[in-house]
Amino acid sequence: MTALSRLQAMITNLGDPVADTLYLISERLRTIQSEDKLLIALGLPAIERGACKVSLRYIDLDAQSQPEWITIVADWDTRESRAITLGTRFYVPNFPSTQLWLGQPDRPLLVNDVMTDPRLDAPTRQAYAAVDLRATAVVPLHDTVGWVGALTFSWDTPHLFSSDEQSIYVAYNRWFAPVVREQRSAQT
Repeated sequence: MTALSRLQAMITNLGDPVADTLYLISERLRTIQSEDKLLIALGLPAIERGACKVSLRYIDLDAQSQPEWITIVADWDTRESRAITLGTRFYVPNFPSTQLWLGQPDRPLLVNDVMTDPRLDAPTRQAYAAVDLRATAVVPLHDTVGWVGALTFSWDTPHLFSSDEQSIYVAYNRWFAPVVREQRSAQT
């Protein structure tokens, strides 16, 4: 039984808006064969809530099984001039703000306004300002095996995350990290 089949068996007919959203995502994932389509399927709840940018990033580990590199493998942006080059890699130690979500792999980092959130440092604020983004959700993809990657959903205006959004993004780790792991394995 695949990770997707197990997921669908667990959330079928729960009759709750969050579960319904998770089920719809799992239905979309049934025919996914590329990271781009995977990103859109997983990003749709954020896109429907006004996100202008969604990104799928894979994490590569060092010899001590700690995140060392983050690679952009799929990116969607309503502002075409802002799309990032696929394959762009970031060396984790050069980006201290990644510890905000790497240090808590079981829950998303939700930032309503990157310009006022006290958890973000000045260089991080400047990086977001440079690409005209004001709110973000970083959703770690970490399962019982370990790190897979992260999804980022971003808005060009401040965004207040609803309780449903928060529940959906929390569930991504449990439900979709194994599916993304299978997709990543199939691509290599």
